[in-house]
Amino acid sequence: MSTISAIWKLFTRVNDNSEKATCNTCDKTYTAKGGTTSSLINHLKSAHKDLYEQYQNDTKAKAKPSKKRPGDNPENSPFMKQKKLEDCIPESNDALDKAITEAIVEFLADSGVAFRVVGLPSFQKLMKIANRRIKLKHPTTYSRLVRNKADEIRQ
Repeated sequence: MSTISAIWKLFTRVNDNSEKATCNTCDKTYTAKGGTTSSLINHLKSAHKDLYEQYQNDTKAKAKPSKKRPGDNPENSPFMKQKKLEDCIPESNDALDKAITEAIVEFLADSGVAFRVVGLPSFQKLMKIANRRIKLKHPTTYSRLVRNKADEIRQ
């Protein structure tokens, strides 16, 4: 179902298939390519403030909260909802521990920050907020893992 913007009460298309519209108040012509109305709205905003306020009131009165239809069940929909973060995190603590350790090692190697960063309370707080199941290792452990990773890459 197509809706017609309230702006068309204040503008007239130059001809039926035209991409131009004329202001009914001052007769200036503006482009409305593909039916877009932003240039028309901007004209009202700058040249006819009273009509712009009227237009805003008309659009606010027209706007209604969306209602869910019976067929809007996301499980039956061809469009999937975005997954929750929890759904993307591995279920087992071992898999989670391995994934987090690898990510931290990669972060330390890429960023060049000191290994002590993982021992800072602020980093530990960040990781706890991300997921309470995360158990961080000691900074020297990460230092050793980064060295091992670098050795693997060199070979």
